[in-house]
Amino acid sequence: MIKEPSLQELIELANNAKKEKEKSELSKEEEISDIKVPSVQKFINQMHIKPGIELIPNYMIFYYYRVKWEGMQPPHKTNKIVFFREFNKMFKQKRTGKQRYYLLDSDTFDTSRKGMEEANYYEKTYQNKKVKKK
Repeated sequence: MIKEPSLQELIELANNAKKEKEKSELSKEEEISDIKVPSVQKFINQMHIKPGIELIPNYMIFYYYRVKWEGMQPPHKTNKIVFFREFNKMFKQKRTGKQRYYLLDSDTFDTSRKGMEEANYYEKTYQNKKVKKK
């Protein structure tokens, strides 16, 4: 015959399941934060980005991070908001109208007309993907 669990055993099972779920959620959050922030640091170090006097638009920086930089695979790269929260801690930001710029050394980035157009196109497609997800 099958023994039916007591009420106390059922309560213990429910509590254990709840604790396991909380532990797994915490470990996932730690994994995400451990991956995202170092990816910004790694990007800055590997691309040799230094403070400078040139105004580099944020869409150009993010384009280089997501497309040109091959230091990490795309699933481990962070989104734009988290990226610039970390990036802003290390470099000086300026605003002109609605566009944000960073004062950087322009040797790392292709600031030619073609390079700017590529980055701007990526920015528009990135925004469109974000709108479609909602």
